[in-house]
Amino acid sequence: MPGDFVWVWYQPWADRGIWENTYAVMSDADLLDYESISAADQLEVPWLMIHGDNCFIPDAARRHMSAVPVETKTKTVWDETPHLAYYDQPDAIARATAEVLDWFGKA
Repeated sequence: MPGDFVWVWYQPWADRGIWENTYAVMSDADLLDYESISAADQLEVPWLMIHGDNCFIPDAARRHMSAVPVETKTKTVWDETPHLAYYDQPDAIARATAEVLDWFGKA
């Protein structure tokens, strides 16, 4: 996974010598060919998106939000939380978990 975005998060672990700094490039084919807008366009169940401008590919998130049918019950939490904070920052995880529990508890 090239790029500064990923490197900044993984680098502290990469420098410890715990993992080999490689990945299976053949997995790129599935990732790069993946298309989900057509699924968003058919969504009929309640839907929650937690995202923001500091998350990975915010324009793609916006495209997905706009593709969901207007009659589908949705909620979007758009804030300044960095994407990778949701991986290992207790405050970000707690906020997101609270949103999920509240949203799907009412949905």
